[in-house]
Amino acid sequence: MRMIKREQMQFGQVRIEDIRFNLKSRDDIPKILMGLQYIYTKKELREEIFGILRETMPEGVSMRTGRPGMELWKVLVMGVLKVSLGWDLDRLLEMLNNHKTIRLMLGHGMMDEDYQYNYQTVKDNIELLNPEVINKINDIVVREGHKIVKKDGKIRGRCDSFVLKTNVHFPTDLNLYWDSLRKVIKLTYKASRGIDGNGWRKWKHHMRRVKRCYRKSQQAVKGKKKPEEKTAACMEYLEVGVEIITKAKNTLPVIKNRQGYREKAEEIEKYIRYSEIFMEQIERRLIKGEKIAHGEKIFSVFKPYTEWIQKGKAGVVAELGVRIGILDDQYGFHLSYRVMHKKTDDKIAVEITEEAKAKYPELHSCSYDKAFYTPENLRKLKEIIPFVVMPKKGRRNSEEEAEEKSPGFIRERLGRSAVESDIHSLMVHGLSVCRDYGKERFHRYVALGILGDDLHKLGAVLKEKKYRRYGKKKKRVA
Repeated sequence: MRMIKREQMQFGQVRIEDIRFNLKSRDDIPKILMGLQYIYTKKELREEIFGILRETMPEGVSMRTGRPGMELWKVLVMGVLKVSLGWDLDRLLEMLNNHKTIRLMLGHGMMDEDYQYNYQTVKDNIELLNPEVINKINDIVVREGHKIVKKDGKIRGRCDSFVLKTNVHFPTDLNLYWDSLRKVIKLTYKASRGIDGNGWRKWKHHMRRVKRCYRKSQQAVKGKKKPEEKTAACMEYLEVGVEIITKAKNTLPVIKNRQGYREKAEEIEKYIRYSEIFMEQIERRLIKGEKIAHGEKIFSVFKPYTEWIQKGKAGVVAELGVRIGILDDQYGFHLSYRVMHKKTDDKIAVEITEEAKAKYPELHSCSYDKAFYTPENLRKLKEIIPFVVMPKKGRRNSEEEAEEKSPGFIRERLGRSAVESDIHSLMVHGLSVCRDYGKERFHRYVALGILGDDLHKLGAVLKEKKYRRYGKKKKRVA
């Protein structure tokens, strides 16, 4: 049995509509909670959001019978708080169990003050959310935000991209080879426990041996060693790795025959393949002196979707992560976004604008920088929205020169710089580093970060209105 939100209140429980916040607080938690309170308090919004949350329920799960699961409203609140405040699961768990206002938002009253969440329950339930469901809820939040802040009927957009880092160490062939080998050793040892004569009794010795060779080759490559000494250190490192891989391959058939160990065997095979790739690259680059093409490189064995991105920023050689493209309005709400796996800005300009225009027909103009420019993009965008601000790369003819010097073009182009503030807001609210593993979790993390930032903006607007109405002290009358 899994419910969206229990209708029957418990004794001592405070209604979400009646939760009070400190209007003088400058922390982010009250603003996000006020945004959540607003979309819950309005009946039409609540029913629409609850209808969307039903899509996350696994097939065959009843809303009336069976063992009770966590309410989906709680799951949504937890997911938004975790990402938008940059918390890991341990910090989230501590706040869920001890923060009074958050517990009120989750629906806890004085009768269940001793109720405590546990780590695995919270982790498993947050993974029920998927990006499609989160994006639908975010569209509702943006639509309501526009009702509050929009002064005229036009929406003016601005588009840009930034890098969401993937929390990986700086990649080299040597340390990626070490990552692969240590995973092969650990996983093979764990999967072969209980098998007589499995040959992995000395797995700790193997680990120390590989690490010793890794450190030796690392110091030889970095230090002022002779070429033959560097080659010898790398060859020793490779030979030890070959021995470990051969040993693991000989154990794999036994592991595959064990009941329930098929997935573990596949994971071991994955890291063996990585080991063989880096073995070849070490031999080519460090021993033979070849240059390896950028397309052949892998930058993390744990997050293989990580990219090496050079955006030409001052003092930043490269960033390790994935590009995120966003299209925002003049109020800072996010109309559309794209996770840009192996894509550049010019590849997403049309599709991100088409999506935003379909959701918000009042989108009147949008400003881009030169990275988005291609003649085809400019032509297609002018068919989608009435006014496109996209500076041309290279030389311009007289007509293009006149267009780019027009007051409207200049005004919109200058206004585009505000998107940097929106990007900073996203990075402050969780989208600076993604600590989750796996491409699916990465997409969920981005969607929750976008939703959390929009809820924060909505809450900030509501808080400011309430403060102006109730928060100011009345002047004393003499």
